[in-house]
This record gives sequence, C-alpha cells and structure tokens, in this order.
Amino acid sequence: MPTATLLHSRICQFLVHVFQQMIAAQDLDLVCMTGVAVRTDEDTVRIPDVLVYPRPLWLSIQDRP
Repeated sequence: MPTATLLHSRICQFLVHVFQQMIAAQDLDLVCMTGVAVRTDEDTVRIPDVLVYPRPLWLSIQDRP
C-alpha cells in the first residue's frame, strides 16, 4: 500500500486524541493508539489506522515481538 498522506495521518492522530480524552473522561479500561501491527493470521499482519482495545490485552501482549 502507498504511504498515508499527511492529511490521513493527521486525521488518525486527531481520532486517537479524541478517543483518549473520552477514555480518560469515562475512566474506561481501554487503550487507543496508532501505528501498531496486528497479527491477523500466522503469516499476515495489518497496521490499522487506529486501535482501541482493552488495557489488560495490551499489557499481556506489549512485550511480544
């Protein structure tokens, strides 16, 4: 895939910022970020624009290669 445009990257950053504010305001046990690869199959990885997932899951996988 081609590299994301600057506008696309700024929109993703804005979404992460808004989600993080909402997560903090509602004291939700979630993590939101961008730029993290997600394994979808044994030999397949995707890099979604924005990820929102439970904090316990993030803590359990953050040290994996």
